[in-house]
Amino acid sequence: PEDTTRISCCDFRGNLGHKGGGIVAVGVDSVQVDNSILMDNQSASDGGAVFCEDGNVNLINNLICRNGSGDQGGGLYLSNSGCKIMNCTLAKNTAPNGGAAISHILPAESVPQTLIRNSIVYGNSPDTVAHADSNFSIEYSTIEGGFPGIGNSSDDPLFVDMSKSNYLLSHRSTGQHSDSPCINAGNRHVSELELNFLGYDQTMADMSTRTDGAGDQGIVDQGY
Repeated sequence: PEDTTRISCCDFRGNLGHKGGGIVAVGVDSVQVDNSILMDNQSASDGGAVFCEDGNVNLINNLICRNGSGDQGGGLYLSNSGCKIMNCTLAKNTAPNGGAAISHILPAESVPQTLIRNSIVYGNSPDTVAHADSNFSIEYSTIEGGFPGIGNSSDDPLFVDMSKSNYLLSHRSTGQHSDSPCINAGNRHVSELELNFLGYDQTMADMSTRTDGAGDQGIVDQGY
């Protein structure tokens, strides 16, 4: 759509803000962020990495880690907003008052569904997701502490080395000791999953969760 703002292949690191340490979207009909890294951003109030109010945001194949807020939504803060989160990893984000990874509040009937799919939400503190409506769903994702939904798991995703911010998945074929349970744990074959909602000519088969960079094959892996 012509009215969609797209942010692609960007690196947001070490930014500071009052609301939204990395990205702020207020009153915007459609924002898409894909193939990007949002790391070490801080907000004084809400939304350490992303702050969205009265709008819609699509997040596809992003790493959102080590962000923090002074209030809610260490990774994402969504107020009266819809959101689709696909093949993202949210890890080591912090928020003292709720939703260390994602805080979704003040829903309105007109707001589209917020959906998280084929993603990993793990290692955030002190909690994971804070939401206040029934229009919030998660499926085919690994969520620390668990979350109701088809295909969801609470297993350790077995990142290569979370202590060194390496959030790729462990694969025996690339030298790690075990295979991550997030391998082939998504909802569809990689060739059927477009990388974004704008008709861009890529699929998740062009992406990789491996340390050797080999493309994803078969059922899509979860996470970034």
